Amino acid sequence: LAIVYGDDQNKTSVAKEVVEKLVRDSKAVMLLGGATSNPTYAMAKAAEDLNVPLLVSTASVDKLTKKGWNNIFRLNPPASEYTRGLEDFWLKNIKPKSMAIIHENGMYGTNTAFRMLEFCKDSFIELRAMFDYDKWYGADEAHFKPMLEEITEEPPDVILMVSYLKDAVA
Repeated sequence: LAIVYGDDQNKTSVAKEVVEKLVRDSKAVMLLGGATSNPTYAMAKAAEDLNVPLLVSTASVDKLTKKGWNNIFRLNPPASEYTRGLEDFWLKNIKPKSMAIIHENGMYGTNTAFRMLEFCKDSFIELRAMFDYDKWYGADEAHFKPMLEEITEEPPDVILMVSYLKDAVA
């Protein structure tokens, strides 16, 4: 057994090529990886087309395992499960009446934001605002300030931010 490595550079445009090269040149019989959802989805499509199993290690978009593909498996829970603990906590402890959602506009952020929309609807929680932002923008504090200013006059009980670390820090 030999381990070979390919780097998709976290770019959707590169992911398919990496999978095809690993299978073609290295004769890979199984793939493991997939850090973020957009490139991993491209990897999964290529692996499925090539009939090579892909074990997804961290990418969480639900779409990866809801397509019904035969060769795609995951180690981690899908994004729709990420918020279950929060939902339970909120309903039992906070009992929010309103929420605002800020999310990155990739597969992960959008998938999770739409899950929260369902939660709000099912739990009779008013959605005061929903903002998306380009995850490649390299967000800083100034980027988020206008979003937050829009909801300060009548703040929601909960502000949920679906993002990556540097964006959350900003």
